[in-house]
Amino acid sequence: MDSRRKKENVPFRIKAKVLIDGTELGDVAKACGVSYDIGMEARSVCGEEIAGEEANDIIQDITYVAILKEYDRDVTIEKPENYDPSLFYCTCQSHLCVDPQEKNRQWECDYMMRYGKLPNGKYMINWPIEGNDYYLNIIEMTPEERKEALKEAKNRTLSYLYYLQTALGFHTLGLADDEFPTEDKLPFIPYHRESRRIHGLSGSI
Repeated sequence: MDSRRKKENVPFRIKAKVLIDGTELGDVAKACGVSYDIGMEARSVCGEEIAGEEANDIIQDITYVAILKEYDRDVTIEKPENYDPSLFYCTCQSHLCVDPQEKNRQWECDYMMRYGKLPNGKYMINWPIEGNDYYLNIIEMTPEERKEALKEAKNRTLSYLYYLQTALGFHTLGLADDEFPTEDKLPFIPYHRESRRIHGLSGSI
């Protein structure tokens, strides 16, 4: 690449026979004009009985996965903005849980923590049962819109951490200070379970 053009941010064209899109959400593919789908297809596409009659743009939840570490002191964080403990009452067995979303998956709180147990006294917090999963569809948003929207997902994880520390007594577990080189100790990006689905080429080989 011409170093002058790179420094001056001058637009240029690149031609390639193969382009690998390494983005989380297929942003390069979209920029190249590739056709794609988002969300759930209609039942008529694949014939799945559990699929709806009509297509929609609903995707799976995303998660800002937190890595917690055992400290030798109380490391309870400040109460996050708009903290609502009722969101987490049914994250594990509790007398506060009266109407669980998933009645067949109510486990003891210690089991919930063992689910993400890591070596060296660390825990992965990626809990789907009324935990830190968060529904947010940012696929077609601009980078600026995504940045603002993802603050909500981060807040859900921090709120969940605060609940674990204050309501469930895990006050010596805090965000690991030796995992991610970020100011908030959370990952650079959330865990995206679903992206654009590119319309690829198919046929016999």
